[in-house]
Amino acid sequence: MFGDVGSKVEEGTRRIEGCGKVVYLKRHLNVSIYKSVEKYLQWQYPHAKAFSEYIHIGFLQKAHLPVMNTIAAGERRILGFPCCGFILTEEVRGISLEEFLKKSEYEVQTTALLKAFGSLIARLHQNGFYAALRFKDVIVTDVNEASLVMIDREARYVHPRNGKKLKAKLSLKKSFRRIKRTFPQFNEHHKSIILEGYKSK
Repeated sequence: MFGDVGSKVEEGTRRIEGCGKVVYLKRHLNVSIYKSVEKYLQWQYPHAKAFSEYIHIGFLQKAHLPVMNTIAAGERRILGFPCCGFILTEEVRGISLEEFLKKSEYEVQTTALLKAFGSLIARLHQNGFYAALRFKDVIVTDVNEASLVMIDREARYVHPRNGKKLKAKLSLKKSFRRIKRTFPQFNEHHKSIILEGYKSK
């Protein structure tokens, strides 16, 4: 249903353009009842992934972290269990950090953006958010100002958690592993610049 709305970006996500605006619709049409039961057993209220992302974005915005704006979200529930959900978000204009780094030939800009990326991860950790962050999850909105905005914020834990050094360390390692999967050029030099930005916060 509504499979032909806009253009397909990836499985479950469509780009919709109209009236001079661009929005993204992300839908999850099948929610595992087993995962919902697991959540209930952990005294947590289960949600469809898309609706969980909406909640998570709300907490990120309350912490004044740069993240995409949501327009609408919702989910359908049957007997207390989520069965499907959606989130509609505004387009963040710019270029993904991953795409920029693939094309960039300017060391100064690259260094500034990697430091900004490290600083952003530090701010996330300081506010209790430990989900992995990849280059492809960040949009460069202003190259000269090294301004970054996060997108695609699906996370297992939507609420901020008490900060611990171990959680931060594990989160950094996870982020570096996931960056490497989609950006094979990622190396120790990149990592050292990111850590420099991280430690500056």
